[in-house]
Amino acid sequence: MARRLATVGATLDRLGLSAQVALGDAADPQGDWTARPFDRILLDVPCSNSGVWARRAEAKYRQSPPILERLAELQRNLLADTLGRVQIGGLLIYSTCSVWPEENEQVVQSVLLSTNARAELLSQRLALPTGQNADGTLS
Repeated sequence: MARRLATVGATLDRLGLSAQVALGDAADPQGDWTARPFDRILLDVPCSNSGVWARRAEAKYRQSPPILERLAELQRNLLADTLGRVQIGGLLIYSTCSVWPEENEQVVQSVLLSTNARAELLSQRLALPTGQNADGTLS
């Protein structure tokens, strides 16, 4: 993750932009990142990896309905907790490498409906690797 954070910094420099960028673990409720609200948060949650099966075919053999249910529950918890860390008027991007609604749209809708979140869904965008269908099969 630190390597990805360095890439963000390099991209900001290249574009002539500046930002305070911090790395936090949303699963750590005592972490330093929890002390203040943020303007923007990218929440990249653990997932089934169904969106990268073309590159990591072994990932599909590690999945089962109970594992997917546990992942979805973890995703809901992380999203609900992280929503409270975004300041009013801020933006949270929920990111997975899954193509399944159970890990994407259904998680987001569940959290928005079950919490008194002062949040609204602005967009649902699905970006797939070239050559892959939305169900995870290769085209």
